[in-house]
Amino acid sequence: MTEGKLKVMTAFAKEVEIDWAQVTGLVTDEPLSMVLTDNTVLKGQVARTPDGGFSVKTPDLANPIPVQQGTIAAINPPVKPAMTFKGFLAAGATMNDGNTNNRSASLSAEFEARSERQRFTVYGVYNYADDNSHEVTARNARGQIKYDFFITKRFYVFAAALFENDKFQDLNLRTALTAGPATSSSTRGSSRSPGSRSWR
Repeated sequence: MTEGKLKVMTAFAKEVEIDWAQVTGLVTDEPLSMVLTDNTVLKGQVARTPDGGFSVKTPDLANPIPVQQGTIAAINPPVKPAMTFKGFLAAGATMNDGNTNNRSASLSAEFEARSERQRFTVYGVYNYADDNSHEVTARNARGQIKYDFFITKRFYVFAAALFENDKFQDLNLRTALTAGPATSSSTRGSSRSPGSRSWR
């Protein structure tokens, strides 16, 4: 059971999903791992109590532990890896030959390492273009390194460094350092950082 949905494997209908709020009793012969809202984990056989709650019989205690249904956050939750990694690499190019000859190319990449409370992101993009006489018309690059520490699922503090280069803006290297609090609608959603500070 996670996020309010209890999944039960049956012999006649395979997996059945039940709204946890509609469950009135639970009895098991095999031990379950029960996670409470305060992050306490109980492992043992589950039975229903006369007052409508649950009890968990653990091998370490002689008497079953009473548990109210509303305090159960998850049952047998899937094991989350300590660290996850993801990223992408994208490249593109165009070439026009005729009355107008020009070429352009772009390259972008991102890498993210994420744990329960920390996230590290590296991002970079490069663009290039030239015209009929092979004169360069665009050449710029940008990269960012960012670290986030999640205090809650929606509130975190961050530190980031942005680096930019653009030949046609006479920009050899611009560096922006930013830090502060931020919020997001999800752990990967858009963020707001009203208290950030930047140095250039």
